[in-house]
Amino acid sequence: MKKTISILATIISLQFSFYQTGSQVLLTIDTNKITKDEFLRIYNKNSNIETGDKKTVDEYLDLFINYKLKVIEAEKLGYDTVSSFIKELSGYQDQLSKPYLENNKVFDDFTKAAYQRLTKEVNACHILISLGKDPSPKDTLLAYNKAISIRKRILAGEPFGEVAKATSDDPTAKQNGGSLGWFTAFQMVYPFETACYNLPIGQLSMPVRTVFGYHILKVIDSRPNRGEVLVYHIMAHFSQKDTEAEKQAAKAKIDKAYAELQNGEKWENVVAKYSDHKASISKGGKIGWVKAGIVPDDFLDACFSIDSGKYSKPFLSMYGYHIVKVEGRKPIPSFDNLKDDYEKKIKSSQFVIDLAQQDLLNNIKKEYGFKKFDANLETLYSLVDSNSLRSGNWNYNIAKNMLNPVFSIGNKQYSQYDLAKFIGEKVFQNRGSKLENVKDKWTNDFINDKLIVYEKEQLPSKNPELKYLLDEYHDGILLFNLTEDKVWKKAVEDTTGLVNFYKQSPEKYRWKTRVQIAKYTYLDSSLLNPLMKLAKKRIKSEASAKQLSGTLCPKDTIPCINITELKFEKGDNAIGDSIKWIPGAYLTSKVKKKYILYYVEKILPEQTKKFEEARGLYTADYQNYLEKQWMQQLRNKYAIHVNNDVLENIRREVDQSKK
Repeated sequence: MKKTISILATIISLQFSFYQTGSQVLLTIDTNKITKDEFLRIYNKNSNIETGDKKTVDEYLDLFINYKLKVIEAEKLGYDTVSSFIKELSGYQDQLSKPYLENNKVFDDFTKAAYQRLTKEVNACHILISLGKDPSPKDTLLAYNKAISIRKRILAGEPFGEVAKATSDDPTAKQNGGSLGWFTAFQMVYPFETACYNLPIGQLSMPVRTVFGYHILKVIDSRPNRGEVLVYHIMAHFSQKDTEAEKQAAKAKIDKAYAELQNGEKWENVVAKYSDHKASISKGGKIGWVKAGIVPDDFLDACFSIDSGKYSKPFLSMYGYHIVKVEGRKPIPSFDNLKDDYEKKIKSSQFVIDLAQQDLLNNIKKEYGFKKFDANLETLYSLVDSNSLRSGNWNYNIAKNMLNPVFSIGNKQYSQYDLAKFIGEKVFQNRGSKLENVKDKWTNDFINDKLIVYEKEQLPSKNPELKYLLDEYHDGILLFNLTEDKVWKKAVEDTTGLVNFYKQSPEKYRWKTRVQIAKYTYLDSSLLNPLMKLAKKRIKSEASAKQLSGTLCPKDTIPCINITELKFEKGDNAIGDSIKWIPGAYLTSKVKKKYILYYVEKILPEQTKKFEEARGLYTADYQNYLEKQWMQQLRNKYAIHVNNDVLENIRREVDQSKK
């Protein structure tokens, strides 16, 4: 079977396609015509694959004919209509179509835009009006109107920070008045980041929607991105709840640390003696590379004010007092250095994924002519009552006679009943929901799903390489399934036929001279000498492990030795090649806690392999025999005509290309 599979793999690698390109017909099988261009494309493609078995044009043609005969036969027998075939091919089509459905332009544009944002840092503040997951249109409108009213208060003159403390659903706003500090690309959710980078300094935004709800934004300032600094620090910690005396004690501690540094004490020693930051003490106070959005702004400003290799005077942050030392600086990397990493981040952003998907869907609608029938949609949704939606028991068959279209694309229409079946799968998932909250999502999900299906169906006609590849998978699956039934399974299951095939040439497979070795495994090393004596006797008696154990360790309830019989030809095994091929020769070894004795019992002369010993070899031969018979039957069944003039032309072209 393995040999047959390898032949199949070789043929499939040729990537057969069956297009009529208007070129000369090289081959006709039954009513199927194969052109010169098709064959040359296959031949030239496979000739570029480095293998040790490069075939001539005529050899390829012979393989191609065999392949085509099998595919034609499979289709005649209806193998391409079986549900398992349709499901498998559909799975491959989904995989192969993915690259063609990726909106790479959108991802490329966002990657470039993200890098441009990276060159700038933004200092902003916000007020959040939160929204739960899948809010109703009513709840969404209430949140939006609340955001508008808050915005009006600020425009009327109320301080942003005070309004944020009073109204924001961001829990940190009570302390920071909505301040976010400095940040750069990829440190906020994408629509929030986009709004901040597009908003002029000092202006107030309209409500900005993110996964968290609506935001009112204000950009305080912007500046060029300063890059990163490699920072070490000493910290004398206190919290905002500490007493004034505790804060003064922290100040005294950091001043002592600074004094020792000034007097020449090693940085590492001062860190170990004074720093309260346990995570960095063992690393000499090392925090690592820091940048905007990672550490508090006042801390970062202090770091950027110091030259590399220098340390700062003590300064205050929200965590306590610090002395920082800078050991390196680096600017933002070039776009080429960041491109791959940024592409991964962009492609993992659900916001960008959704935008790219929507852009793709809009293009599909525009290309094929999309039309939606709202009245028919409303008629269908009038059948989805609140009680059945709450219980999750709505039966879509109530709409089985509703065949009016809900939308059309290209030459396809999707009916109310099509949508009803789609809804039927969603009702149970959305039990307890209100219809007004979910019906638009159901409609959009249904339309979007069918638009992608429709585009997948059109892709092969727009992308020849994809069509070639899909044809390859189509024919390869058919070939595999048919060959499995006609050859592989039959060779394995037809025991009578296999035995009769063996009887035709029982001498074909023979053993060369072999050594027969008994492998004794035991745990007690003191058993070796008595075991050697028993091993010699066993050559004639062929005693079992249980019998030998009864002699060596009669009081043991479990056999104290295990015996395995081994037979090797020269070159089969390291043990067989290491031991002398003389009866009575032996080797000993130890593997973990087990002792092993290899004892040569006899030398076996050349002899014919028994059927069971050569079953695998005869099965492979039987498969080849069955396949040859089958191929001859197919060649007799179907009319095959080769245009020799075209074939000669191909030979000349191939020979010329090799010069």
